[in-house]
Amino acid sequence: MGKSSESSRAARRLRLTLPELLARHASHPFPALIERGKTVSFAALADVSRRVAGGLSRLGVAPGDRVALWLPSTTAWLTVFFACAQLGAIAVAVNTRFRSHELNDVLARSGAKVLVFWPDFKGIDFGGTLAACDAHALDRLESVVAYSEDGMPASRSLAGKAVFDYATLSSGEPLPENRAKAEAACVMFTTSGTTNAPKFVLHSHRAVIGHALDVAHRFAIGADSLLFLIPPLCGVYGFCSAMAA
Repeated sequence: MGKSSESSRAARRLRLTLPELLARHASHPFPALIERGKTVSFAALADVSRRVAGGLSRLGVAPGDRVALWLPSTTAWLTVFFACAQLGAIAVAVNTRFRSHELNDVLARSGAKVLVFWPDFKGIDFGGTLAACDAHALDRLESVVAYSEDGMPASRSLAGKAVFDYATLSSGEPLPENRAKAEAACVMFTTSGTTNAPKFVLHSHRAVIGHALDVAHRFAIGADSLLFLIPPLCGVYGFCSAMAA
């Protein structure tokens, strides 16, 4: 009976979308994240992700569109990911170590409509890396969103694309409805190509949630657990650890 009930609950959760799963945790008293000494609650993560979803929607992001996440492992990475999930859009994980030729390839082949990045993270000229990309690789890119923690305003344009401030997106009106579907794709990772360019692999809401449930169960992750997420979120290991948490 116990196993049957557990299987039934798991099956019901697999019909959820990621925004619905996050919303179910909003009332939990324990933190979702602790980043550089700052505690972020599930409620706050859910609220800001809805606001970013509203901002991305106003930029024209719709279900099925791709949004490239060229960010380090910060709360903002997860916020934009859940925002894309609510929109029914697909988050494209981009490694922050990528240089222009690699960024060229990912943006061109994924057809990303929006790129979210941190222009001077750790003093690295990410804006220069983007500006050095081939213009044809950016044909389908319509907007760039610049994340910052120093309050400096973003440049208005970069590589011929309009640049929008992440702080403005994250403080605007939230997207009221959930446009996601459990069976729809929500995130795209690249494989580690050895003899050719990396391949793209799509994952659905259902697959991400199902795997997260398996990881949480097998590693006995619960409300009293503390996970140190060392690997980058742009890779599946770090991403899967975060989703299990």
